[in-house]
Amino acid sequence: EELGIGVCPGPVDSLYPCFIANGYSQEMIHKVFGTGPLIDCLTIPVRNGAGMTLGLFFVKYNTNDLKKWASPDTEVFDSSRHFFGMDVCRKRVAKEQRVILLSDPYAAAILIDKGLDMCLSTAGTELSEGHIRELTNLGVRKVILLRDDSSFTTDESFRSASRLIKGARMECRATRCIDCGIPAAIVRWGIRHVMEDLNNAELVFGPKSN
Repeated sequence: EELGIGVCPGPVDSLYPCFIANGYSQEMIHKVFGTGPLIDCLTIPVRNGAGMTLGLFFVKYNTNDLKKWASPDTEVFDSSRHFFGMDVCRKRVAKEQRVILLSDPYAAAILIDKGLDMCLSTAGTELSEGHIRELTNLGVRKVILLRDDSSFTTDESFRSASRLIKGARMECRATRCIDCGIPAAIVRWGIRHVMEDLNNAELVFGPKSN
């Protein structure tokens, strides 16, 4: 409930009242969601630090092969800058100056729900300079890239993210979660290894933490 995750069982029209209340115009709603049905989809809101919904991340869950996609960029939603989890995790991330970073809001939501409220995720996109600026504004000094079946899956995406973090003079660590495409595996692995052993993540570059 805190993350605002819901289910869209039918036509997207059912979401209109919520988004109109958040300042979206009818034109913008159609631009983001179209008019077709989103049957059996989880809707994961991407919010800013003040809790305003900027866009949505969708997960089609009535299939063995999960389908995930984000709403397109609009005047208020910028997928090259905005993170999922900012409304819930912003305070702790800023206080501890470190973040666990994913590129799958679905996986991040599961970890946050289990108490790991220092996770941020891109909206299914590659890490960009816009994201790095957001982390810099939060005062982040240490980034832990969580690699799994849905986040930073390729060596290329991992190296690209690492270069951007290095360029911002942040410490970068990386750790891998096996079979994180399965929610139960995320919970078992995340709670046991991420929450308790953050400093044991593989050091990619940067000064070793005390």
